[in-house]
Amino acid sequence: MAWEKTLLNLRNVVQILLVVSLRVKLGACCPSVCQCGERSLVKYIECSRANFTVLPNDIPVETTELYFSRTQISNLVENAFQQLPNLEIIEISNNQIENITDGVFRGLTKLTELRLPENGIKRISVNAFKGLKSLTTL
Repeated sequence: MAWEKTLLNLRNVVQILLVVSLRVKLGACCPSVCQCGERSLVKYIECSRANFTVLPNDIPVETTELYFSRTQISNLVENAFQQLPNLEIIEISNNQIENITDGVFRGLTKLTELRLPENGIKRISVNAFKGLKSLTTL
């Protein structure tokens, strides 16, 4: 009986350590001018009014939602999100994106929402959204 109680307590400790380590991991990789967090099972990053001209390369791989507002992003390069395969929502609003080329969103099979308002987009390549199997909102 005593060993069952000890085992139960040990299990609780392991669960707590797992949750804490995930939160530390997400926060540790967050770009300094952004906010990273977690709500339910959603890991998000929000960057507003930062002086980014390109996407930072230190975005946590576990990120499922990405919000960039009023930064200075003007170009999304091929494979820009390749290291973020868990993304489900991308919103890059009020930036200076003019062109969306082929392969920018390659590998984002879980992406359901892509929002790019207030960017002045002038050109979208024919295959820019190829492979976005789960996309429901553009």
